[in-house]
Amino acid sequence: MRLRHPDGSTIHLAYCTNVHPAEDLPGIHRQLSGIAARVRTLLGVERLGLWLSQHAAADLLTRPGELAGLRERLTALGMKEQ
Repeated sequence: MRLRHPDGSTIHLAYCTNVHPAEDLPGIHRQLSGIAARVRTLLGVERLGLWLSQHAAADLLTRPGELAGLRERLTALGMKEQ
């Protein structure tokens, strides 16, 4: 999102899920469904940054089914290009 500063310059405002960190995959799914989906809708943006803990990222690397499930969740919430 771009905002105009009083001095005339453009400010880029960003949002990432790291402001509501979740340490495991169930927590990430809750965070996406609860907070992130509402923020995306309120901001009217197509994408948000996704933060993953080291533990969650390792789970996704070793469990392909979980990665597919996360992709499906992001798509269902309108947070991933189809």
